[in-house]
Amino acid sequence: MQPDHQSIPVSPAAGGLSNIPTLILAMFRAVSPCYYADNPKGNMFSYNDAMWLVDRLKTFSTEWHSRKDLTPRALNLVKVDSEIGPLESFGKRAYKNEMDTQRTILHDLLGGMLSENAIQSVISHINQQSASWKEILPYSTWASAVGTLVNTVATKIINDVFELTDLGVDEAERIASLIQQVNRLDSLFKTNEIGTYADKWLKMQFLSEVLQSNLKDIRFLWFESHLSLYFSKDEVRDLIELSFENNPNSRSLIKDIKEKPLPDVGGI
Repeated sequence: MQPDHQSIPVSPAAGGLSNIPTLILAMFRAVSPCYYADNPKGNMFSYNDAMWLVDRLKTFSTEWHSRKDLTPRALNLVKVDSEIGPLESFGKRAYKNEMDTQRTILHDLLGGMLSENAIQSVISHINQQSASWKEILPYSTWASAVGTLVNTVATKIINDVFELTDLGVDEAERIASLIQQVNRLDSLFKTNEIGTYADKWLKMQFLSEVLQSNLKDIRFLWFESHLSLYFSKDEVRDLIELSFENNPNSRSLIKDIKEKPLPDVGGI
């Protein structure tokens, strides 16, 4: 038999007291952006704080609803479940805001033309952000965030190459050299992990290979290696037309790539 608490003086106030957690969490969401406004790491602190609270609230909710010493009315007075969603959205919004800001910074640093100074600037910036976030975020979130920055750079390099109208040997070697410098960012991650968090990383690696290849090498990369996993037939055709003269050899390779079935890279 459950004890009768109706005669306890605090009982009438129980409903109001049960709203305190909701009010505190609402205050957290309102105050957090102001508290961290002047901190360069503020968005990531807000994200980490919110996700920590979400995890604790989920644990509390599970334990609370499994209690057998409370009446159904008492159990239903505490309504933290409805706060988990808004809190999670708040944290994810802070994370998204930070990533949007960082992408803008990287695009500004890279500018219109790829240059060694620009690449050095973005490498330095990504290294700084990596070290800064590592103190705050769980590893998987940190790796995802840094991977997004790396992906931004890789995507910019790839897009810039495809926007060229002509690609001579010297320019191809210069871009391949810039990619080689970007490759230093691989050391931020565990072995063979960067491609998991930056899906354009391997495409950039194969672009570097193509830029340094002759037609025979490109044929090998397409039919005997994994180039077809990262580039479409049209993209490889564009790279060949961009880099090589229009002659029987280049036309033959383009024709073979276009007409022959995609290679079975699973068996390579």
